[in-house]
Amino acid sequence: MLMAGAFGSTSLIVFRPPPTLKQKAAHIVVGAAMALYVAPLVIEQWFAGSGIEMRRGAAFVIGLLGPLVAQIVIRAIERRGDGLADRLVDRVAGSEDKKS
Repeated sequence: MLMAGAFGSTSLIVFRPPPTLKQKAAHIVVGAAMALYVAPLVIEQWFAGSGIEMRRGAAFVIGLLGPLVAQIVIRAIERRGDGLADRLVDRVAGSEDKKS
């Protein structure tokens, strides 16, 4: 799974290369990690009982899309992070308005 994810993220680098070598290495590591940890969840949820070919294919696709998904999540957190954090704290701890 790890290698399939690494190859998937490497193919993404071929088509959409990041500007620096450090970012290229990060893409490969993120793709491999996503394949290692997310692919088993996807396979068990939607492809239970499938063969090794399906597992490798899912790991490759998740490795390909993993860095893109990570970028989207990071951008969303950067844009809306404070508001999301405030709402989470209000939900868990209760808002200041309700305590008064």
